[in-house]
Amino acid sequence: MTNVHLILHYYLPFSILQKVEPFFKTQTEAFPRVVVLIGGNLQSNFFLGRIMINIREAKLEDIDTLFKIRTSVGENYQSREELAELGVTPQTVANMLQTDCCAWIGEINRQAVGFSMANATQKTIFGMFVLPAFEGRGVGRQLMQKAEEWLWSQGAEEIWLLTGNDPAFRAYGFYLHLEWIPVEVQSKGEVKFIKKRASINPHTLSK
Repeated sequence: MTNVHLILHYYLPFSILQKVEPFFKTQTEAFPRVVVLIGGNLQSNFFLGRIMINIREAKLEDIDTLFKIRTSVGENYQSREELAELGVTPQTVANMLQTDCCAWIGEINRQAVGFSMANATQKTIFGMFVLPAFEGRGVGRQLMQKAEEWLWSQGAEEIWLLTGNDPAFRAYGFYLHLEWIPVEVQSKGEVKFIKKRASINPHTLSK
């Protein structure tokens, strides 16, 4: 990095980033050769007060990446063998993506760190997972927004998902924060969350 007088490295959770962003802008505007980095490591840095997140639609060649992320999480961990026993294999996922499902990959600095997947026929978010090292940085929220908007665009009036029935789980609180409503405990220790289209401001949906 050339002509840089000072690097300021901050360790801040994403939840407070917006509150302090004006402070970072002031520093970078007042001192052009000051670089502000926020984050825990070079793979997950914010640059100039903003995290660089890219959300893109997953392709068939991304299926192995989806499985790598899915089998790297802490909560609700399942191995490839366990997923295969449930009928979730690279081939079945490929079939889903070519029929009634769509998936999105969240990237930070071009590294795939999370994904979401939705099923239009069942009107459900099939899954949303973020690598543990990148949790709390806004990737999960954006992945959920993509999946929800896609389901609304497919004509769904009410959508649902399943997660572990434990309020202490990170995912449980995450869905509550996004205004999902727990309505029914399932037999396998999971809880069903729902979200109705009426609770969404149509002006926030992507065209």
